[in-house]
Amino acid sequence: MFKVKVITPIGVYNELDATILNIISIDGMRGVLSNHMPLVTMIDIGIMTIGNDQANPPYRKDYTTGTGVLYFCDNVATVLVETIESSDEIDIQRAMDALKRSESRMAIINKQDVDFERARRAYRRAKNRLNLGNRK
Repeated sequence: MFKVKVITPIGVYNELDATILNIISIDGMRGVLSNHMPLVTMIDIGIMTIGNDQANPPYRKDYTTGTGVLYFCDNVATVLVETIESSDEIDIQRAMDALKRSESRMAIINKQDVDFERARRAYRRAKNRLNLGNRK
């Protein structure tokens, strides 16, 4: 078992004991188990899963994450992310509105001064929220 600390720019979001941590890094899915070798990796927009099969009852919690960094050393996983939401915190209507806004911004990229990369990231975050939110 190891400790997972999730930290955002606002402060500590959560601290959990885990037996597995799955996260999307910039080069694909990463899984971390107890006694994993030291690791530093960039986190991409995606779904992070924290599980503990030794808890009573065992649990698995899913979160949407923005970009960030995962640092694992001495059985402590520190997850530094710009944004995070649990599946229970996702507002489906808000995510759908954000998706529509980002789609319209990307559609007018050549017509106005729109930051395409920013709109693309907003689109990915909204899709990610909807993917996890619709699992409820």
